[in-house]
Amino acid sequence: MIKLANFTRHDQSEHINAFKLLEYIIDPTPRAPTANFKKMSEERLSREMGERLNEIKRQGFDGILIGGLTNCMIYAWYAAQKLNLKVLTCSFKESPGRIRKTLKAVREMLTAQEVSRWDGQAKPKVPGQKERLPNSSTVNGFPSPARPVASSPVM
Repeated sequence: MIKLANFTRHDQSEHINAFKLLEYIIDPTPRAPTANFKKMSEERLSREMGERLNEIKRQGFDGILIGGLTNCMIYAWYAAQKLNLKVLTCSFKESPGRIRKTLKAVREMLTAQEVSRWDGQAKPKVPGQKERLPNSSTVNGFPSPARPVASSPVM
């Protein structure tokens, strides 16, 4: 199991079990800064990201779940790699008539090194990207823990 820190601005408590089924242990507490980013310089924002990521690393997390403000997440994606933290993102699906969203997929993002191999062609020349998706043998729409995780190539 991979231990993830929630580096979004949204509590992930309602998705803890779905993450577990995908072999992730997530701390649901939002750890991304909630300051007024419009008043914060990019330099200050990147320092804030670095300080929070260093604390996440010290606490023994294996990676971070990102999502939210684009500039914040770009800094987090880059800085996390310097700390040997995996960077993941997820998607949700909305169910008609339901207020809550359901976790749909979790994807490990490519590293800067992998992205730098792209030569401008239609498809980057990188190894397949790990993605955990629902399949035919599911529990609440997610793979049972005994099933292998699906892998899909980068498009």
